[in-house]
Amino acid sequence: MRRVGPAPRAALLALGLGVAALLAACGDGEERRIRRALAEIRGLAAKAPGESELAGLATARKIALHFTDPVSVTAEPVGLATRDRRGLIGAIHQYRSRTDALYVRTYDEELELDPAGGRARMTLTVEFVRELADLAGAERYAVVLYWVRGDGEWLVEAAEVRRSG
Repeated sequence: MRRVGPAPRAALLALGLGVAALLAACGDGEERRIRRALAEIRGLAAKAPGESELAGLATARKIALHFTDPVSVTAEPVGLATRDRRGLIGAIHQYRSRTDALYVRTYDEELELDPAGGRARMTLTVEFVRELADLAGAERYAVVLYWVRGDGEWLVEAAEVRRSG
């Protein structure tokens, strides 16, 4: 058996570590992009007291830009089933306009990522705390988001929303 000197071993080790780091960075980068997009949606979905109708509609449009067109969104608890951004904008605006303030929290996020295929599936729980006059109430939903990568950004191509147990 032939012995390998320290220089070739170091080169192989460096190459192996480089490939591992590259693979990890690609996966982590894509996951980070998806989580950043989700954070943007969450931030936009929140509503501060005193938001005007025009500002609310503009916000609904900004949220919808995180979805493909066409899109498939079903939300059984609110009776929503839409296949386009226009319907999604209307549903988002209607939901947000029924409250004075809205706070959004997500947790139990699990992501299955296929970076090579440009697809991902995320399950999570979304909690909305709504305030109307002096009343406040929380609603929890189990959500599945199906993401697709296009032009370097991740968009939601389908969403399923159910009441959380």
